[in-house]
Amino acid sequence: MQIVENWANVQGDVLAYLPATHPNGFIVARVAVRSVHPFEAFPNLFERDVGKVIEVHCSPSSNAPDGLPPVGSPIHWRIRKAAPTIAFAHPDTFAISECTARSVTVP
Repeated sequence: MQIVENWANVQGDVLAYLPATHPNGFIVARVAVRSVHPFEAFPNLFERDVGKVIEVHCSPSSNAPDGLPPVGSPIHWRIRKAAPTIAFAHPDTFAISECTARSVTVP
């Protein structure tokens, strides 16, 4: 199966972070999805995930404790699907949600 270039803006709540299990160091955030919005003209492959819990891979450059919002925080991340069950967050969008536009510092 081929995945097309896709992005969506997802708002939700961080439920947990799972430790990195892959050599690339990606950690997985479990996110309860509250809303999904298209990003620019890219296909939105997350429309059916509202009300569900999804797992989002976060880059190694973002996995310092101060680099991601704490568990329980509302988030607004731009994410993409790389495979039917694998999603990645864009590291420049790690921001705590609820009308904040600032990015969390990512070492």
